[in-house]
Amino acid sequence: MSDAEFEKVCLKLNGTRDVYGFISILSLTWEKSKYAFLKSIFNYSIAKAEKYSPSTSKHTMFVQIMTTKNVGLLVNERLVNMPVDVVPNLHEQLPADLEFTMKQDDITNPKEFKYDYILVLSKFSVDNNSVKTMARKDRLYYRWEDDIFEREAVVSF
Repeated sequence: MSDAEFEKVCLKLNGTRDVYGFISILSLTWEKSKYAFLKSIFNYSIAKAEKYSPSTSKHTMFVQIMTTKNVGLLVNERLVNMPVDVVPNLHEQLPADLEFTMKQDDITNPKEFKYDYILVLSKFSVDNNSVKTMARKDRLYYRWEDDIFEREAVVSF
């Protein structure tokens, strides 16, 4: 890969080819039948919805979205102490990357990359006194952007 292509794909901080973070979306809806790990993630998310929001409209809505809509799985990793002003750039590149991907010759169905919803699996911790309720206000996310994702989410649990 040339340096010019690498500049488009990866965020570089020090002028070398070191990568400090990446972001991508995997097609959960279209590819879960092909790849066992995506099927496992699909089943895991449905099970967690059942466990943390059983018999609620949230659970019903989540299952409906997961089974009837085009859902992408956000895969996002970066250094935890990455400067705050750099992180949004990582996320801002994603729509352009999706547009680029849809135009590639080896893509047989560009609709696969027009996602209705994005599934984000996040890690957070709660104080020992809040473990039973795990209220949103008590959650401390490992990545600050996950808090923003939850605030903007259609369904969260």
